[in-house]
Amino acid sequence: MSENTNRVIENQGMLDLTGIQSPDELNGISHIRNIGAIIVPQSLMAKFLSIPQENIGTTLPIPDGKNVKVNLVMGPMQTSGEGLAAASAAAGDEGQHILVVMGPFIVTTPVEKVGYSQIAVMGPVFAPKGSESALTSGSIRVMGPIQFYPAGTNVKVYYGDTTLSGSALAAKPDDKTDTLVVMGNLLITMPVQKTGYKAIVVYGLMMAPKDSQDILSPVLESHGTVVWYTHMPRVYNGQDSFGAAFFELLKEPITLVVNGHCTIEEDVTVDLLRSKVADIVLNGYLEGPKHIVPLLQVLTTVKNGAIEVK
Repeated sequence: MSENTNRVIENQGMLDLTGIQSPDELNGISHIRNIGAIIVPQSLMAKFLSIPQENIGTTLPIPDGKNVKVNLVMGPMQTSGEGLAAASAAAGDEGQHILVVMGPFIVTTPVEKVGYSQIAVMGPVFAPKGSESALTSGSIRVMGPIQFYPAGTNVKVYYGDTTLSGSALAAKPDDKTDTLVVMGNLLITMPVQKTGYKAIVVYGLMMAPKDSQDILSPVLESHGTVVWYTHMPRVYNGQDSFGAAFFELLKEPITLVVNGHCTIEEDVTVDLLRSKVADIVLNGYLEGPKHIVPLLQVLTTVKNGAIEVK
């Protein structure tokens, strides 16, 4: 395969080395990094492990002489228990059928058996109770949380960042859905007076009005940060810079949510920042001029990153 001639192999969802026949073919590889899953014949493991590696999700050894078929899903995957059971080795008794999911993995009905030889999931797994034995065997590797929900539950799933109004949660779902699952950040834009869901599960940042806390807390299960805000959040996931003009144009104070790398510019005064930012949720990197940094520290109510002087 062409990869074994590269000095560095990097930034791939999956690296399949089953086409390599001898350890000598790995000599040209000096470094492997930023790979979600790597498939390696067992006879090559000793040589493979001698190569410097960095940020590898999981490594799947394959018995020598096996034909391998890999199903690679780049993103979320949703399937039934019957679908997992029906999967079989692509090359008969001498084959290996492998499933690699680079994202959330949702199973909608109980899993009694798994037809894949191996499963690797780079994300959370959400499956019905009764699937514990099948989904926690040695042939399944999960780089994320595993949650088993009551069998018979009707699940509605949102993938990625999701924005819902309070009324959207209050209305009873017409399709008998009783559990809402969000695989990403969830922003509730208006207070919630009641909810038609028995359970709300969020794998990410959950933001909702503080007035909704008593309603949502009993049904909420969060696998991330929960923010009960008093001022409307603005979320920044990339690299941004905010000068005085930005804050002056804001009509109302905001909750500033930084998931990326943001900079406060030199022309922003303490009084201006205090008047336009109610609080800060920091999951990334925030920098500002020396006169602003103490106020950034005071305003930051959730801190999972770094605040530094520009």
